[in-house]
Amino acid sequence: MPIDLGYWPQLLFSVAVLTISLATALHALLRKRHSRSAAGWIALCLFFPLLGATLYWLIGQNRIYTRAEKLKGAWPSATHSIDGCPVTRETLSAVTEDPAQLETLFAIGRAGDAVTRRPLVPGNRITPLRNGEETYPAMLRAIAGAKERVYLVTYIFDGRRCLAEFGAALEAAVRRGVDVRLLIDGVGELYGWPRVSRYMAKRGVPVARFLPFSLSAKGLHINLRNHRKILAVDGAVGFTGGMNLRDVHYADGSPADDAVRDLHFEVEGPIVCEMEAAFLEDWGFSTARSDLRPPSPPAPPAGRAVCRAVQDGPNEDFDALHWTLLAAVAAARGDVRIVTPYFIPSRELVASLATAALSGASVRILIPERSNLPYVDWASRAMVGELLERGVRVGLQPKPFPHTKYLVVDQVFSSIGSANLDPRSLRLNFEFNLEVHDAELAQTLSREFDRDWSHARELTAGELDRLPLPIRIRNNLARLAEPYL
Repeated sequence: MPIDLGYWPQLLFSVAVLTISLATALHALLRKRHSRSAAGWIALCLFFPLLGATLYWLIGQNRIYTRAEKLKGAWPSATHSIDGCPVTRETLSAVTEDPAQLETLFAIGRAGDAVTRRPLVPGNRITPLRNGEETYPAMLRAIAGAKERVYLVTYIFDGRRCLAEFGAALEAAVRRGVDVRLLIDGVGELYGWPRVSRYMAKRGVPVARFLPFSLSAKGLHINLRNHRKILAVDGAVGFTGGMNLRDVHYADGSPADDAVRDLHFEVEGPIVCEMEAAFLEDWGFSTARSDLRPPSPPAPPAGRAVCRAVQDGPNEDFDALHWTLLAAVAAARGDVRIVTPYFIPSRELVASLATAALSGASVRILIPERSNLPYVDWASRAMVGELLERGVRVGLQPKPFPHTKYLVVDQVFSSIGSANLDPRSLRLNFEFNLEVHDAELAQTLSREFDRDWSHARELTAGELDRLPLPIRIRNNLARLAEPYL
């Protein structure tokens, strides 16, 4: 009987595919921190062996951490540019004289010490700026007054007005001999036309793209985006928050359906050096270059806010931002106020918020009635019911779309920056927040919150229970995709 010589190659191929798929599934089991993510990859590898293993090694792996660690060695001083201090009650006593508030700050500060390993920096002033009408002129004035350096990173840079105004300001700074560097996210850049990297390069502005998307394995990092928004000028004045550079942020001049409301923050004082350091790490990572200036001497004190830079992303050892937020909510004695455009909380954050409410704290959260991402709204509705049942209150903000993001605890602590309360920000993106111990800022944001709450519609558990069955099914199906929304 003749032997089918094709049998053995087929058998060897099948064994090889099975071995690779099982090894890949085991790798996901051992390396993925989040059970839902691990389960998804394991199922994909076992049910679709060749496809699942290929996708896992192409897009399921975080190679950024390894690459970033190698590059960091080229500029060790950039990561800690100033001498700060670990948290002490004496340091925080300049913020408040209230013993209860002091203990709240001390508890949050100790957690920040542990998970960020970055210093607390006293002597800063934080000023909220509303929408593009207040934010962009202040940023342009800072660029116009720059004498040594301008470092700017943003996720989206879009709109003819923003391109023209900031392009002219950056070009003028370059011609004055200022060290100007613009970093734009490689995927965020695709939101606008003309492409900001080409537009600025034609004006002589040094520009780099963070992980530009391509069809090569190197460029398949669709999820690992640089979502930070930082402008640092001469180590003395900076801007951060959640606002991109887009014409739609001129809320007063845009139709309600297109406008985006947001708060951004002007930062003065020595903490700006930490903002510069965060930018330089990203610049070095994106350009694979280490020709970075030594950190400048810190700016003189400008106020009494005690701040800490909280950098988070796939290249960090800890989920620093997630843990600092959990610690802040856990330390609350009186009230927690949260504003976020996208709210898909982790199980840990749900438990922390519910526990705070059950312990007697007033916990209120403002989210949009409708955001620009409907599927995120669906998943959010499926997840807030549990919080409502535990005494957390949720308000739905009307149009224009509120893109603001901040957290305030006991009217003495604030977390401000680029991160949303969703898995994309807390697990997949590169984010930058400031931990701010300052009663003045916290009380200002509390008043802002109360004003917005008065215009919001409060969501109730009963309203969610009365949703039609197809809507509830849709919302819960969206919730299943929570790790990737």
